[in-house]
Amino acid sequence: MFVARTIAGYRVCTLEQSKDELQPLAKSGELMCAACHDEVRYWSQTDSVRPHFKHKSKENCLEDKYGENETIEHQNGKYLLYKHMKESYPESQVELEYRVKETQQRSDVMVIHPNGEKWAINFNAPQSLKTFGLRETIYITQLELKHFGY
Repeated sequence: MFVARTIAGYRVCTLEQSKDELQPLAKSGELMCAACHDEVRYWSQTDSVRPHFKHKSKENCLEDKYGENETIEHQNGKYLLYKHMKESYPESQVELEYRVKETQQRSDVMVIHPNGEKWAINFNAPQSLKTFGLRETIYITQLELKHFGY
């Protein structure tokens, strides 16, 4: 996951903040998973994987329930979508790993336009295509979100 929360409730992101900012917070136990609120650590130990957060213990996390162990392809795809949406819609709120409260699911990217329209965007690797249809049905029929999968 690229996004975590501080104990004070602030959102932090490995794509927007530096290792020098995030690693001390993680080492001091001040970062937690946005979903389950368990402690997370900052992970940036290989060149082949983008810096991200990992649970210290993932026994209770909703994210792991959905198999969110992301491949580097998924991480890169999600990053590119996020970057593209931020550049294309500067007047809109663009969030990475946005939790949709009503479904307890996480959209890779959420675009919230000034008129209130919301776009849930997910990058789908072949192994995750089976959940795409279910997620799309929930977003469209129950929440009136526009859902895009790439």
